[in-house]
Amino acid sequence: AFGGGAETWLRLQAAYDLAKAQKYPDKINVQRVA
Repeated sequence: AFGGGAETWLRLQAAYDLAKAQKYPDKINVQRVA
């Protein structure tokens, strides 16, 4: 496949999620869990 460890893929996913949240701040829907 593409290689890289789990940490690398998690870092890439986190960077993607952050960029998406910054681009569309009005789409963020935070809900209380407890």
